[in-house]
Amino acid sequence: MSTKFYIKDNNGIYLSTDGKIRYTLLEGKALYDFLKTENGRSRCFHVDIDENGNKIGIEAEPKMITACAAQRERDRYRYKVMTKLNITVVSANTLVSVPGEDDLELLDTVADEDVDLEAEAMHHLDLETLKKALQTLTKEEYRIIHCLYLSKSPMSEKEIAKHLGMTQQAVSKRKRAIFEKLKKYF
Repeated sequence: MSTKFYIKDNNGIYLSTDGKIRYTLLEGKALYDFLKTENGRSRCFHVDIDENGNKIGIEAEPKMITACAAQRERDRYRYKVMTKLNITVVSANTLVSVPGEDDLELLDTVADEDVDLEAEAMHHLDLETLKKALQTLTKEEYRIIHCLYLSKSPMSEKEIAKHLGMTQQAVSKRKRAIFEKLKKYF
């Protein structure tokens, strides 16, 4: 494993992707000596580990480093959600064999490009949370919620009150109490 830092340098031989910034590569003792200097301590670096376990640092503005850290946190959260939901990401350029046809890229087989996968995953999580919350209700509490919202033909509070032999105000009060109980899960 090695450590390599790219330092902004007008005479550097490495160019940024937009070609506007030049960098010099420092590693080993030269890097260590540079980072000990006043100039080296005043610089900001975005540091990451590559696929081979090498530490790579690139000089960047503090705003860019903050943005990269925020993106990394979003990526970690997305990975956590996708792992929990058992979602596997596959490259859209993966070749797919279809019997009797030429190989296609997976992207060519996507049915609906307008589907927001992240929104679908979050919706699935919300449904799982709701399912767990509903399981904590008593039979009578669940019956009230089911009759009001989950039934194919929902009933009004007045109809439920008549069916359960209580007043409409009592049903309304119970409904509010049930919602407070369910809110703890969201």
